[in-house]
Amino acid sequence: MHTRTVIKWMHGLLTIFLLILVGGFIYLNHTSDSRSGDELQHSYKINDRLWLYTTINREGNATVPIIYRFYLAGEIIGNNKVIIKKLNDEIPFLTGNGSISSINTTDNENINVVYSGKIYSLNNTISYSIDNHQVNAHISFCIN
Repeated sequence: MHTRTVIKWMHGLLTIFLLILVGGFIYLNHTSDSRSGDELQHSYKINDRLWLYTTINREGNATVPIIYRFYLAGEIIGNNKVIIKKLNDEIPFLTGNGSISSINTTDNENINVVYSGKIYSLNNTISYSIDNHQVNAHISFCIN
């Protein structure tokens, strides 16, 4: 009789502990926005309609490197805060801690990128808006 009571109490305490552990994990991983510390580092006009925007995030510590995010879009008019706010709604085509040494396009649908450095995420297709017109583009990479 006492053994069953002890097992029930231990089971209940273990269940509560696991719920607290999972709840804490979810809270810590979903309360911080990974892009909240992004700053506009550079904007570069590729052609008359297409721009490359680069953001930098220096919020890491000794074990977390500086992260660069690269976006393609039409020209975004405004100060750095306006541009960052607009870019936060977009998906970067490349995230890493390296740099793009060359980017060009023959048209708005085929883009060539030369990149060197570590890559965290990479998309070889991108959809962006130019003058309220949606454009789908294919990106070819040369990674050093």
